[in-house]
Amino acid sequence: MKRNRLLVFGLLAAFLVACSKEDDTVVDSSSQPASSESSIEESSSVEESSSVEEETDTIAAYFPFVENVLSSYEGEGNEYATFSWYPQYIEENRAQYVKNNGGTQIVSVLDYSDGQLVETFTRPETYFRENMLDQTSDDAGTILLKEPLEVG
Repeated sequence: MKRNRLLVFGLLAAFLVACSKEDDTVVDSSSQPASSESSIEESSSVEESSSVEEETDTIAAYFPFVENVLSSYEGEGNEYATFSWYPQYIEENRAQYVKNNGGTQIVSVLDYSDGQLVETFTRPETYFRENMLDQTSDDAGTILLKEPLEVG
């Protein structure tokens, strides 16, 4: 009986300590005077960062063709099922990926040219590895992404 009380008390103490309120102090920087030099530096750094953002808003920045990278996505239910995505072959601006959702494997060939990412070939139920970069299918030409990329 004494052990049970000690166990309950120990767990309660651990729970209360772990759920303590964090220090939410906010430092007010408006009370400190700002020098004109720092405001000039800040404005130039803002301009630089915006130009860097403009340069990285390409499909290659968001969807690079990188070898030996297994991407695993977690989902819930049938509509958003878990799957993995792995590049099998990459040549210049074309890449062949295999998508495994636990029930089947689908091979997709993607082409990145003229500012757009296009799915040029798809083959379901492909349980072997073969270079299909030069093949096209009847439903080829599905545009997945197109530049310029915009929020929304």
